[in-house]
Amino acid sequence: MRVRVPQFIFRKKKKYPRFVFCVVDTVNVMNRQSLIRSNTVWGALRGLETFSQLIYVSKQRPYAVNLTVIGDFPRFKHRGVLIDSARHFQTMKTLKQVLDAMSYNKFNVLHWHIVDDQSFPYQSIRFPELSEKGAYSPDKVYRQADVAGIIEHARLRGIRVIPEFDTPGHTVSWGKSHPELLTPCYGDGTMKESAMYGVHTKRQIFNPILNVTYTFLQRFFSEIVTVFPDEFVHLGMDEAYPACWLSNPRIIKFMRKNNLDDIKDVQQMYANKLMKIITSLKTKFIVWQDPLDDGVKVSKDAIIEVWKSINNLAEVVNMGYNTILSAGWYLDLMSGNDDWQEFYMNEPFSYIRRSQQHLIVGGEACLWAEYIEETAGWYLDLMSGNDDWQEFYMNEPFSYIRRSQQHLIVGGEACLWAEYIDETNLQQRLWPRASAVAERLWSDMTLTNSVNDATFRIDRFRCLLVRRGIAARPIGPGYCEYDLPVTKEMNAVDVIVPTTALRHVQSVNLISPKGLGFYCVCVLLLSFFMARSKCMQVTNSIVLHLNPQLKT
Repeated sequence: MRVRVPQFIFRKKKKYPRFVFCVVDTVNVMNRQSLIRSNTVWGALRGLETFSQLIYVSKQRPYAVNLTVIGDFPRFKHRGVLIDSARHFQTMKTLKQVLDAMSYNKFNVLHWHIVDDQSFPYQSIRFPELSEKGAYSPDKVYRQADVAGIIEHARLRGIRVIPEFDTPGHTVSWGKSHPELLTPCYGDGTMKESAMYGVHTKRQIFNPILNVTYTFLQRFFSEIVTVFPDEFVHLGMDEAYPACWLSNPRIIKFMRKNNLDDIKDVQQMYANKLMKIITSLKTKFIVWQDPLDDGVKVSKDAIIEVWKSINNLAEVVNMGYNTILSAGWYLDLMSGNDDWQEFYMNEPFSYIRRSQQHLIVGGEACLWAEYIEETAGWYLDLMSGNDDWQEFYMNEPFSYIRRSQQHLIVGGEACLWAEYIDETNLQQRLWPRASAVAERLWSDMTLTNSVNDATFRIDRFRCLLVRRGIAARPIGPGYCEYDLPVTKEMNAVDVIVPTTALRHVQSVNLISPKGLGFYCVCVLLLSFFMARSKCMQVTNSIVLHLNPQLKT
């Protein structure tokens, strides 16, 4: 069945979700209509998502929804997912799938770690050579139209896109087209551009003593703030290892000339100049916790992202900074990334005499469909992380924070670094593990203190993701009751509204005028909110979250 939803186009400037709370006042499902009230269009979107998750299916009737009233609002205003497209290039299809799943989970920030040492896939307008020489290949590049497409796809789902361009470290790919930006390292103390194994490469980390570095950064970030409409940009500043700086005689000479006693003073100088550039562009910024750890002073206007340990959260908050938590939510961390090496070295003849080797007739790689405690050489299902969603769920941002400082924690992020992740395994690694983080960041702390209670919800929600086309991995044995797709033979889709007060069950057929009225209430409401917010479009994709199969 095809559902037609009109597009409403307004010629005024697009509106984007901002760094503010977005409240869904009520979702009210009644006998003959359903009503969503919100103070913003973004809250209306969250309300539609809530409504869609109230719908359930059974073998007797495809779709049903209980009469209910929900008052809802998020606990934190920054609820993010970090996606790394530098270690492995993530396709546009993959990124849009992530955004779709984020909207189902009510995440509202895509932290796009778009470049790093390994590759520079962002196609710059002013410096196209960065991706020409820094990307893995010409087809592993996000062109300006691609970036705009991701931002728009996110906008229509109430998701902000915050890009991260990490400096001064993690910049090897920048140097492939602009070697003058990187510091020449002296591995043996005398030979220019010589590496020291395990310490630094030939050229590494931005050169902080050259004016050309800051001229480049001024021009580059003045482009970034026009391409990405969000009020924040992530500046990274993590893992600025000083070994290369300390090996460079020109930097040592510069330090002596300018009375800089410690290498952290050089890092402070670099941070001051970069923060001044970003502030001059009327843009706010986020940095990782590393500068503070290194003794570098960061502007109080910055948001600090804590990634090393949740115990560091109190330290940062005590300094008076607004803070984002990602420590404890690194979804890429699973024992098993390199376990293929253990499988490879598992030699059947290791403990067998030569005279008996003929008795070994072969082997098997075993992939059981449940979690097994015993270990064996080729049990491929054995990976630490099968139940790690429970650890993510119980990672409470307020655990070590005084009540008077809790307002400084503005949210958190589930981070998926991509050393071992590409489009073939991204969705399985991300979902539903990130769903545990999503519930922690959305729901009140008093309602999220039981893993046992959460298990049913996460398991059921995983089935919902699967039905919507997201390849979410299971959290344990079982099956999804509604894995069957909607077929063309199902010409009539019934929406059932059971009531606890009456035994009578009232059904409404969607292809009838009465049914269409029931289904279109939310569409018309959303259109109304978007009109008031002067947003550009209402698209089919928002409504079809209720059932992707309706597209066919």
